[in-house]
Amino acid sequence: MSEVRKDKLLYRICSLLLKAHEEPGVFEQIAEQLCRNLQVSCCSIWLAKPNGGVGQQRLAFSVAEDNLPPDLPTLDFKATLQAMKREGALKWQESQVDMEKQRLLSLTKPLSSHGDVVGAICLWSVDGAVDKNVISSVNLIAADLALGLHNYRNFSVLNQRRLNKELEIAKQIQTSFLPKKALQHAGNTIAFQSMTAHEVGGDYLDLFRTQNKLLGIALGDVMGKGIPAALWVAMSRVTLRTVAKSGAQPHVVLEEINRTLYGDLVEQGTIVTLLYALYEPVKKVLLLSNAGHLPPLVFHSTTGQYELLKVKGPYIGGIENRKYQLVGVQLMAGDVVLFYSDGLTEATNSNGEQFGIHNVVDIVGKNSLFDAQQIVDSLTLHISQYIGNCQQEDDITFACLKVR
Repeated sequence: MSEVRKDKLLYRICSLLLKAHEEPGVFEQIAEQLCRNLQVSCCSIWLAKPNGGVGQQRLAFSVAEDNLPPDLPTLDFKATLQAMKREGALKWQESQVDMEKQRLLSLTKPLSSHGDVVGAICLWSVDGAVDKNVISSVNLIAADLALGLHNYRNFSVLNQRRLNKELEIAKQIQTSFLPKKALQHAGNTIAFQSMTAHEVGGDYLDLFRTQNKLLGIALGDVMGKGIPAALWVAMSRVTLRTVAKSGAQPHVVLEEINRTLYGDLVEQGTIVTLLYALYEPVKKVLLLSNAGHLPPLVFHSTTGQYELLKVKGPYIGGIENRKYQLVGVQLMAGDVVLFYSDGLTEATNSNGEQFGIHNVVDIVGKNSLFDAQQIVDSLTLHISQYIGNCQQEDDITFACLKVR
């Protein structure tokens, strides 16, 4: 490669590095440029963990030939890991692979900036067909590439800190939406639990008193996770509170929420399941409408039996101007009503087995003589023990009404 071509290559790489903090994909473009100009079979660029942390991240992996071994990504990882421990040395190394007696050579170069190894570059060539100027070209671009990785890593760290801060604020806001404590209403108690799988969740729970002194209970689940789901939770809450505070019947509330959010939900390609109930404490009547959510569980104290209050209705954002059903249930003193999200019944243990509605029924039944908070505490303990050290995959939310 002539000096002019080397200078042009360096200029193109430096130009791309200027955009790295905004477009991480430029590292793939740099790897492609190196493959083409240095006439090598493959090129990878790696980013080291900051502050001497263990591990590395592959930012680019560009392949210029088809006859490379399938385990090349693994060989590339091992060669780069060794390179980062050498600090500064540039080395050709032959890798023994089954390629019909072809030789596969790697050239690895750790990249250092400000006294710290920030990454590495790894070039691969089949049959040792390497231009004699490759090493000088790699050394020429190494300093600029190292500086680019240094700046990109610092930007990524700062960006992650900013994101973590924003997620923490979002979590605080979402937590503020929840009732502050178990709600007492005309001698009846309703307690709840909310266990998010991530920093912010997609489950929605609201408990409030309406203007005509009824107890409003709303439980929903937004499709998806993270901040987008949390934003829809906030929108659903505001809309429901606006409509329901006057004491409007549950089916009217769901119809208005669907009418308000339908267009935006369809445009964003998401849905919300939502159950809304009104409890009249004097007559002990529960009015209920459901938009695609799981049916509440009622444990009858007089018979020791349970039933699921199944009310059909499409999810919010499913059918425009849809009418929803309204059902009423007569409750008795001592009855327990459990509202829950699918995260409760679908929570899995180390064997991949779901918690299931049968476990929920068993725990509620055994604790039905206690108040709502004790039932919630027992259910929380059992579900936590069931999940154990496994990753919680979905938000878990439930609310328990104990009739007096």
